[in-house]
Amino acid sequence: MAALSRGNESARGLGQKLKETAWLPLALRGCIAPNSVLDIEGLEDDLHRLLNPIKDGLAGVRALPEWIRMHDGFATLANYLPRIEEALRYLGLWLHEKSEWRLGLSKAYLLTDLEPLLSQLEDFENLPAAAFLAKLRQIRIRGNTAGIDPLLTEYILPAVLKRFDYAQGGRERIDRKLIAPADKRAAIARETDPSMVRI
Repeated sequence: MAALSRGNESARGLGQKLKETAWLPLALRGCIAPNSVLDIEGLEDDLHRLLNPIKDGLAGVRALPEWIRMHDGFATLANYLPRIEEALRYLGLWLHEKSEWRLGLSKAYLLTDLEPLLSQLEDFENLPAAAFLAKLRQIRIRGNTAGIDPLLTEYILPAVLKRFDYAQGGRERIDRKLIAPADKRAAIARETDPSMVRI
């Protein structure tokens, strides 16, 4: 890190090795390669909570010790972390393996078509993909006039626009996903309309 604080020149000729070697210490235990650390502005807490470096081989930037994140060399180190497109590709691959992150939709939708649905579902904890997609759409990419939607369409939507998994107890999980939102809407309705309270 001390060498990186002197800028990119200090790593001349070592770029690829520096990215792919697991030399960065993690806050808890072990080490990880810089190209496996995802740093997406606005999603730092989410990625830290979701990604397990040991199980997933990926980590959010908050998994690094604070002394590294606050080090003068971190600005140079950030050049060796995945860029936004590569970070979203890794995230999409991670989501592909998570059946609980499916939206239950099999048809290909545009994000603009999904927006009304996401706004209704993002508060339901049984459908975490809805809130996550809504957060991802708020990311702003400097110098990219096309915005984030084309990248989400390529890397994230294919991972979450899938039918619910009916195998291995999937039916019960599906019932929870569908019933919980209905119960929540009913509770809200009772709070706002006393005439709906049963006597």
